[in-house]
Amino acid sequence: MKNNINLFLTNLKNKDYFSSLFLLIFLLISYYNSLYYVFADYRDEIGYLSDSLLLAEGMRPSYSHAPSGLSTWMGTIYFYLQLFFEILKNLFNLDINVIFNSFDKIIYENYTDLTGIKSTLFFLNFLFFAIFFYKTNNIVYKILFCLCFFSPILFYTTFSGKPYFLACLFASLALTLNEKEEKLALIFLALAICERLEFLIIINYVLCRYPLRQYLKKILYILLIFLAISPWFSIALFQNLKVILGYVHQQPSLAENVLGLKLNIYLFLYALTIFFIYPLLKFKKKYNLILLFSSFLIFILITFYSNIPLRWFLPLLLIILYFASKKLLFLEKENLFRNSVFNSILIIFLLFFNFNLKSKISDLKILELEQNSQSDNIVGPKLLKEISSFQNYSLFLKTYLYDYNIKNKIFFQKEKAPLAFGQSGNLEILQNRRYEYIARYQKTNDKNKYIFSDAGLYKTKKYYCLKFNNKNISFYHFEKRKYIKCN
Repeated sequence: MKNNINLFLTNLKNKDYFSSLFLLIFLLISYYNSLYYVFADYRDEIGYLSDSLLLAEGMRPSYSHAPSGLSTWMGTIYFYLQLFFEILKNLFNLDINVIFNSFDKIIYENYTDLTGIKSTLFFLNFLFFAIFFYKTNNIVYKILFCLCFFSPILFYTTFSGKPYFLACLFASLALTLNEKEEKLALIFLALAICERLEFLIIINYVLCRYPLRQYLKKILYILLIFLAISPWFSIALFQNLKVILGYVHQQPSLAENVLGLKLNIYLFLYALTIFFIYPLLKFKKKYNLILLFSSFLIFILITFYSNIPLRWFLPLLLIILYFASKKLLFLEKENLFRNSVFNSILIIFLLFFNFNLKSKISDLKILELEQNSQSDNIVGPKLLKEISSFQNYSLFLKTYLYDYNIKNKIFFQKEKAPLAFGQSGNLEILQNRRYEYIARYQKTNDKNKYIFSDAGLYKTKKYYCLKFNNKNISFYHFEKRKYIKCN
């Protein structure tokens, strides 16, 4: 017995479980501290989180083009668990009215404060990071992955309320488990695509070693999982593709400035296609390198000169890390000193992230600024937590948001605009469902809030200032981090 205990303690020491445990604890603390932070001014995180409640109502998620699969379901399951316990409280006084009121109550509470839904995403992130950390046999890839995603370059992606980091974890598990646990790798690959569609790029890096018949079977297996987890993508297939390609098309382009041609979509699809089929190419090495170099050149052009988000190309980063791990085999050997240094660096990165939060402004602080504003009318961004009144905003939306074919009329700038996608493309109706609930059930508040944005059917700060003749109205200034009166 004593020998067994000594052997266990020796293995525990050799594998450096203590520093790994400290790392996971620091990771949990970091997720907790970042709960009320949104790290991007365009704040699409709010939409991703609200989608779980849209799904609970039986509505299509507004970010169905993402398509954000398991993370959306997890938020919905969290809602239904809350609803179950709420109904249990009224079990002996149950009727259809009580059930509907309970449904409204739980949805309203979650819309008022979205951090409960956000916590379910953080739970998934933490769970699958722990699985990845202890399950993967590719030690070098694990080191490179963690150093990248906990570094100051990417830690805002890791701790955001969007599914990018979760998709990267699923894809990493697919890449590293592929050789020994094929079925599990396929499931994780499908889950990665369910979170973010761009992870389709990784398919051939996982499946290229299979003969055609097996390859097609595995593609079908991935497709079935995708359709089961993210059915909303296929239900509105062309609308979802329109959202993605429409965004790419509308961005400023270097080619447009030089040649006068809108080439964004063609360049975007060319780069993705080459990255996708590259493992299958049988050309001479120099031709393969030419194609790869041209794709990377286009990738640089469309990300840095056409405003295509760099985060859309995270699958490329994972592929680069995976191939780099095959070249750095000298790091593969189990080494206590290496493990300790590696875990220590990650802990330092996490400490830096937590200290760096002081330079950011949380949604709770923005909320405090709202309530302390000298104006009764507030024009502000979407927040994770809302306590202001949205009754006037909800009434204002009804003056234009639900107009017949309004989306296409504004896009095409003509009254007789095409009807196609006019209703399914009105994502603002879905995104503003949150404010319908808050307006209906929120207690009286002196501050009337209006949501501003420069995108879609939302109104701008300038519009609201003119609407109120610059009187008794303030708007939030992201750079100055305060509310400023219109003038």
